[in-house]
Formats: sequence, structure tokens, C-alpha cells
Amino acid sequence: MKMHTATSPFKKLAAVLASLLCCATAMAQDTYDPATGTLSMDSLLVSGQTYNNVVVTVTSYGVQSIGASVIAVDSFDPLTATLSLSSVAVGNQIYNNVVVKINIYALRKAGATIQGAEPCTLYLCMAGISGTGSSGGPACDAPIAYWHASAPMGITVSGSSSFDAPDSLGLRRAYLSSCSGATNTPQNAAILQTILDVWGSTP
Repeated sequence: MKMHTATSPFKKLAAVLASLLCCATAMAQDTYDPATGTLSMDSLLVSGQTYNNVVVTVTSYGVQSIGASVIAVDSFDPLTATLSLSSVAVGNQIYNNVVVKINIYALRKAGATIQGAEPCTLYLCMAGISGTGSSGGPACDAPIAYWHASAPMGITVSGSSSFDAPDSLGLRRAYLSSCSGATNTPQNAAILQTILDVWGSTP
């Protein structure tokens, strides 16, 4: 497959697509910054789960198609590494119904999922297996699995071929810290640090 640079597909197609673009005022607007490779999405559907406030650094990709209409939701197929975007702003241009083959990416942020592990629940479950809280039993099986699952279906970051410990630690720290109760007292902040010391850099 021919690889594309971060900006060339959009620059080449901008003139042709200008007449096809329309504003998606009723829907959240994705944004892509070619200078940093940062793609920000309000929500993303992956394998039946919806993830909110997703930020990804995309360093290698190929645009497969761009359409005129706006699709209902953004989605990612992990089996084919195909990302479908409803509408994305690149600079002052807006592109609709964009289908992209993602070759190399790194998840930088993912908020609470609609059907996944809520940050405070995950904090309590991880505290239980870190020696700083009570075990949640079977109710914690799914949240703990989410901790170990690869992004965007979880909060483990993998590089092009292996587990990325520093990025996983950063994502896990940010995710748990989004639970206000994890940092509202020195004691809870200490528990958070223990969780990260024990599990933060573990696949």
C-alpha cells in the first residue's frame, strides 16, 4: 500500500472537494492538525462501545475516500485499522464522510466510555488489587479487563509492535485522575500513586 504524508491527501483534494463540503452544525466537529498529527474526536464507536473525547496522534495513514454526505457516527474497525469520520476540520477546510486506513497511531486520551469502565469504578477496583482497598469481586472483572485491553478498547497503549509502557502509564494516570475522588484528598492521591506504581506500566 502506498503511504501518504500527513498533509498531502488533503492538499491535493482540497480544490476538488470544496464544492462538496458543508457545515455539520448539528454534530460535533472532529479536528485534525497536520503539523502535530493530532486527531481529536468527540466520540468514537469501536467494537460496539462508544468512547468519548478521544485524542489520537496519527503518524502514518492513507486516505481511502472522502464523500459529500455526513455519516451518523465516527467508528474504528480494529481488524482492518479503518477509521471512518463523519466530518473533520483540517485547518479551514471541512471534509465529510472520510475513510482512512490508519498505519501508525498512538492514543493520547480517551474519556469514560458509555459501555466501558467508569473512571471512579476502575479506581476502586484497581485499589482493591493493589493492596489499598477491598476487592470488588466479580463486579471488577470487566473494569480490570478494560485496564489491560489495548486502546481504544481499553487504556493500554501499544506502539507499532509492542507494549508502550510510558504512554500506557500516562493514559492510565489521566484516565483515573478524571475521577475527582481519586485526587480530592492526600490519602486518595496516595492510593492512586500506588495503583500506578504497581500496575501503571504493566501490559
